[in-house]
Amino acid sequence: MKKDIESKLAPVQQREAEFTEELARQTEKDRLRKEYIEELQKRHEERKMQLEQQLQIIRRQRAEEQVARMELQAQLMRAQAELKAATALERAKADHDATWKARQAEEERALFKELLENSDSLAGYVHEMNSRINNIGNNFFDQMPQAEQFGEPVGNGSHQPGTNGYPDQYFLA
Repeated sequence: MKKDIESKLAPVQQREAEFTEELARQTEKDRLRKEYIEELQKRHEERKMQLEQQLQIIRRQRAEEQVARMELQAQLMRAQAELKAATALERAKADHDATWKARQAEEERALFKELLENSDSLAGYVHEMNSRINNIGNNFFDQMPQAEQFGEPVGNGSHQPGTNGYPDQYFLA
């Protein structure tokens, strides 16, 4: 009976040994799976942290870019306002210059006209003065004694016109 039990017990023990080995293998597989899962979780957490850090960096960069964009827009608006003011100032300066040049040209024309009128008046005065001087000169020389009235000039004895250095018509004392 003992042999019969041992013969029946041997396959059961063998099965038990197989199950124990199988259980040990399954336990080892479970442990390895658990380690693998823990390693995957660890990698996942690390990757998650890296991605979160990258996301924070990207968000910070976007915020900085947005601030920079806003600053650039503000600078652009200021530059446009300055350009508009400078353009208006330049336009006003050009208008002022054109007005000033037109006024200067008008003043120069008026001055030139006045100079022409004055020069015409002066020319008339000069002509009148020349006429008066000529009249005075003619009257003066007409009233002057003539060389014939005094006789022959002292010198070479004979009077020939233009040879004694005196004018032929007048005698000046």
